Amino acid sequence: MKKVSIYNNIRNIDDGHNINIETALNRIETGTSKKTIEDIRAYLKEGDQEAAKKIKTFSLPYVCFSGTFNKRDDKSIIEHSGFAILDFDHMTEEIMSSCKEYLMGCNFIYSVWISPSGNGLKALAKIPAIIEDHRDYYLGLIKYFKKYEKYVDETSVNLSRACFESYDPNIYINKDAEEFVEKYVEKKSTVAITSSEIKTDYAKVNVAANIIRKSMSGEMHAKLLDAANLMGGYIATNIVSEEEAKRILLQEIIAKGKEGEDLKAAEKAIQKGIDYGKTRPLSELLAAVSQEEILEGIVTLDKVKEQMSNNYKFGSKKGETTGIPHVDKVFKWMKGFTYVFAGYANHGKSEFLNYMMLMKSLKDGYKWAVFTPEGHTADTFYENLIHMYTGQTTDHRSDNQVNQSLYWEAAEFIKKHFFYIYPKKEHSAENINAIFKYLIDNEGVDGCVIDPYNQLAFDSAGSEYLQIRNFLQMQRRFYIENNVIGVIVAHPKNPNPNDNGSIDPPQVYQISGGAEWNNKSDVIMTYHRPNFYIDIGDTSCTFGTKKIKRQKDMALPGDIDMRFDRKKNRFVFLDPAISQSWIDYIDLHFNLNKVKPNNNLQNLF
Repeated sequence: MKKVSIYNNIRNIDDGHNINIETALNRIETGTSKKTIEDIRAYLKEGDQEAAKKIKTFSLPYVCFSGTFNKRDDKSIIEHSGFAILDFDHMTEEIMSSCKEYLMGCNFIYSVWISPSGNGLKALAKIPAIIEDHRDYYLGLIKYFKKYEKYVDETSVNLSRACFESYDPNIYINKDAEEFVEKYVEKKSTVAITSSEIKTDYAKVNVAANIIRKSMSGEMHAKLLDAANLMGGYIATNIVSEEEAKRILLQEIIAKGKEGEDLKAAEKAIQKGIDYGKTRPLSELLAAVSQEEILEGIVTLDKVKEQMSNNYKFGSKKGETTGIPHVDKVFKWMKGFTYVFAGYANHGKSEFLNYMMLMKSLKDGYKWAVFTPEGHTADTFYENLIHMYTGQTTDHRSDNQVNQSLYWEAAEFIKKHFFYIYPKKEHSAENINAIFKYLIDNEGVDGCVIDPYNQLAFDSAGSEYLQIRNFLQMQRRFYIENNVIGVIVAHPKNPNPNDNGSIDPPQVYQISGGAEWNNKSDVIMTYHRPNFYIDIGDTSCTFGTKKIKRQKDMALPGDIDMRFDRKKNRFVFLDPAISQSWIDYIDLHFNLNKVKPNNNLQNLF
């Protein structure tokens, strides 16, 4: 029984596993990825190409139908399956129907199904299982389907072609299919090689190729330009031939699963990058950097020897407690880290972030600078923290209003530990960082918060991808150089409720520019209320971590459930020792420290 390799998403090229061809087709027929496919098709119907592409990139498995592989590239094939996958794209329903009928009439077509987008077809053709002849048989198939040359993707020729899993309950399968044996052999060039021909330095080429190999979805275009730019520099200094540079870069892009229009766009980007790189030979690039700057950029072991000695004696720097044991299981604070916090609009993510900051201030005296123009003015920001600190509202209309003495006691604490940021000039990252820097140097601020990112002002020039990439690079450097915690709140696209009305936690791909947020952050946190659309009064909520760097020094990613106590403006957690009992860690902190602004643990809701 023939086997093929399957991978969990297109970013994964190493950790696939092998399944029978029948299993691969059965997954399509029974809808293993049905919900994901339905979401993709729904977004495409709405015209939201970006959202559909992100889901496809991060959540949709793919199959290499032409064989089994150690990793997804042509050279890593283990055994040919005897199949070639054909893509027919951008079809109307009428053309798709007639094409499917035509394909089903071909005795060498083993299976036909609707593509993930819903506007194309995938066809599995049976061919001789000869690795060396795969290309020739594939080109023969392209010639055979000349009738549909407008729709058939001619770039799917490589052995390790990635085919995204789809859903089609009406998939066609013909187990009696015969082999297609009509090869088409391309004519070879007979250009003579002269002594003046440039000999390619493949060690240098590999540097550029690795830029593409290590790129994530969402940053591919920019990384391709970087690689092509570097190749252009090599070409200008006669290190690499231009023809070979183009061939290798295109091969790397194909290995990343690019096809059709995406592949054509990649070819244009390669030429654009090479042309620019050729105007700046590598010697010129080096000359633009001073020797002093070059030497400063080389961090030898001797430069960090003292730190290494301290690490050996006392251990490396560990993540710090939040002051909330429940949360510590999945999250820790670390100065110099960039934290990205994603939460749906109006679910209370900013409230939870305020709670986390207040707990760290109570436990370890941390000070925070906060840019949060979306939800609060300065006075309401501080009053909200006073409510959280005391467990009693500042609203004079309420029977639960905090008394004046306790109000000013709390205000004094908040004044020392929180600074509300609102630049009078443009709300650019540069202007906000200037205020952050002043507070770090003069007030000893430990953490800087931007809530949310989309309230920042940016130059309208350039793509959103470059805007996010440049912003995150700048912020990461700022947080590291100033040894402070950096928190950036980002808004994901609003969720589609599940069949029972509940909603899933935000995913990175739901944030515009998701790959860059993932690449350039140290920790990704999420917050949501799973029953938000079932019962608006239900304050159950979930805090989770999706990515954590240096997990052995921090924590393992996971989720923590809790509830929000509206009366106290605090979050409470189930007590594992007492059934149906909730822990209020702010009250617990005050009790342990012999201070008791509010100790009523009853009637939380």
